[in-house]
Amino acid sequence: MDVKFSFANLQGLLFHSFPVDQHRFELWRQAVLHHCSRSLSINRHSKICHRHFRPDDYIANHTGLT
Repeated sequence: MDVKFSFANLQGLLFHSFPVDQHRFELWRQAVLHHCSRSLSINRHSKICHRHFRPDDYIANHTGLT
């Protein structure tokens, strides 16, 4: 699939980096492959849009949401 991005359709989106911790990275990778596409190539530079998370996926701390 050829996906074209423009600044206009990226406004308002937040992108998260995959975790550095290898175990947590693998959990995220498996979740993405299960829910999106098994053909995705995911590596330590990959990002995931905030729309793939539920509000209860976030943990509040003293500096904000993580």
